[in-house]
Amino acid sequence: MSALAEIGLMLGGLALLLAGGRSLVEGAVGIAARAGVSPLLIGLTVVAWGTSAPELSLNSIAASEGRTGLVFGNLVGATICNIGLILGVASLLRSLPIRSLIIARELPVMLGFMVLLPLLAAIGPNEGGGVLPGAFARWEGFVLLAAFVGYSVILIRAGLHEQRAEKALADQSKEAREAASSRRLWVSVVFILIGAGMLGFGGNLAADAAVAIATRLGVSNMLIGVTIVAIGTTLPELATTIMAVTRGHTDLAVGNIVGSCVFNLGCIYGVAAIIQPHRLPSEALIPLGTMLLLGLTVTLTSLVINRRLQEVRLSRAEGLVLLSIYAAFIGYQAWRTLA
Repeated sequence: MSALAEIGLMLGGLALLLAGGRSLVEGAVGIAARAGVSPLLIGLTVVAWGTSAPELSLNSIAASEGRTGLVFGNLVGATICNIGLILGVASLLRSLPIRSLIIARELPVMLGFMVLLPLLAAIGPNEGGGVLPGAFARWEGFVLLAAFVGYSVILIRAGLHEQRAEKALADQSKEAREAASSRRLWVSVVFILIGAGMLGFGGNLAADAAVAIATRLGVSNMLIGVTIVAIGTTLPELATTIMAVTRGHTDLAVGNIVGSCVFNLGCIYGVAAIIQPHRLPSEALIPLGTMLLLGLTVTLTSLVINRRLQEVRLSRAEGLVLLSIYAAFIGYQAWRTLA
């Protein structure tokens, strides 16, 4: 296949992602409005899991084929992309409110999974030397997956009992939510199914084309995963977040980002490790360090501010900080490739 055809496939995938993102947001908001469930809960579950479908599909296949460097690069890179690029871009489009519920529970959980990943790697089977001498055994994959399932059960049960705490969301995009509540439930479900399908197909199409282009340049699997594939597979989150923010559903957008990070590190990496136990790549330290830096930046800043305020906002200035960290990470990876 020619380079021009690969570029065309990537653009086609992007178009599907934009359309799928809009469909998924419309369906999710419709279900939230009909069921009286907060957009935050929908964003943390239905939307986050739906937009992470490309990562689940791609990494399960990659793990079964033994391409574990691609798995690590994609999932850690996607988490970096979610926080640094997508959250940064979203905050530039609109100042994002980070409610106390997210600060008190969801952000620390996300950071906990970021810490758990390298911790399990460090205590894993010793396969000799390196900064991270351990490897991911199958039981460690079960630990990640069990932690994710347990968190999800607690999240859903708590969300269904927090209608009064979520009452403040009633004023958020009131007209859009009233319009969505008049839509039949099955129509919203169809919107979600169509959107998830378009996101999955479009994400894989764009990512595969991007990998083919990068392979032409002689780039390693790990670097492809942490940059090109990570960006490609997080395009659903980017498309969905942009659609949600521009339509005023900021809690849905933040929930989507946080939920996607937890899903990537807990569920998908757990499944990949169960399918194929593996050793982390030798160059894993910088991606892990960048991921932790971004997680700490968002979580600790929000926790400190929240001591005085019930609601804080991720401003454009803070969004620029996240984007700067992400740009520095990508720049370093590009320098390593060219050096």
